[in-house]
Amino acid sequence: MKRFLTIMGVLCVLAWSAAVVTDGFSFTGGSYNTQSKSHIKAETGTFTALYSESVAGTTGTFTGLFHVFKDAGTTGIPTMEVGNSEVKFAALWSIYKEAGTCSDSGNGNAGAITLTPTSSYIEITCEDSDGCDVTMDESGLDVENHGIKVEVLNVSANDVNFPDSDGVCEVAAGGTVTISQWETAFLRYTGETWVASRDRLTLKAGTLSMSSGSIIDSSGSISFGDENLSTTGALHGKIEIIADDNSLSAAQCYGSLNKLNGAESTTLPAAVAGMNTMQYSDDATVKTIAPNGTDHIWLNGVDNGAGNSINSSGAVGDYIVLVAFSDGNWYSIGQSGTWIDTP
Repeated sequence: MKRFLTIMGVLCVLAWSAAVVTDGFSFTGGSYNTQSKSHIKAETGTFTALYSESVAGTTGTFTGLFHVFKDAGTTGIPTMEVGNSEVKFAALWSIYKEAGTCSDSGNGNAGAITLTPTSSYIEITCEDSDGCDVTMDESGLDVENHGIKVEVLNVSANDVNFPDSDGVCEVAAGGTVTISQWETAFLRYTGETWVASRDRLTLKAGTLSMSSGSIIDSSGSISFGDENLSTTGALHGKIEIIADDNSLSAAQCYGSLNKLNGAESTTLPAAVAGMNTMQYSDDATVKTIAPNGTDHIWLNGVDNGAGNSINSSGAVGDYIVLVAFSDGNWYSIGQSGTWIDTP
């Protein structure tokens, strides 16, 4: 009972106007004092100033910990049951909205705002196109406030971030919870720190199955990490077109085309089994493709040796497709023009 009332200090429930309060309550494990109408007596103690009522049975003004009441003369009374281990409210909950605005930093960095929740529901507006970083305030909170829950809805077009901060706001894997417009962040107070998460699906193990429909991400990027993705249907998508990069990263060698210009040498990343890339010559100059360190390039099935490069013929449209069949080994599986080993 004591924990429930502590939580409700943050959560303010507003319902209907005016009415007879005693008709709307049902208590288990405690008693309602109809004499003073000022407290609930439970097994663990007395809680005063629960509400105030100006005119009993007609109209009333209710202030304090929480408000639950009904219109006089109506049927289907909304009831609240307070038990030793649970609270039941047979009606819709309306939670008071708190609003917060994060101003533009004006310096090209993300804006900053500190949230000190006074309600369990916050709508936040970010005015900075670089996003907004939120710091959760713990002032006045301690172990007695364990379990408080706050929902934060982003109502603006700019992203709102909840970065990991040890002992203040914890995020899984030390990351950042980011919510775009109309997305919600969930925060729970542990008695020592806030913990942030968001309304996304996390599949720890097993199979995600869709009979129809789509997976859509408004940011334009969906990552499956190092997990396998399989389908019995068609898979459609673009390949990455790289504009003349002479030092390719590992991330650039999973289905890419590097469009090369000028007489130059391009270095591949360390070969990891499954990598693949096409090197394309956009002009009539010789292109040199070098492996990383002591990696091997197998040209037309022949090992050119550790660390040896290959050269194009110098014609427009020369290209070579390289696939890492195993760690440390690139294999040519298609080409245009004559490519040669350059030990």
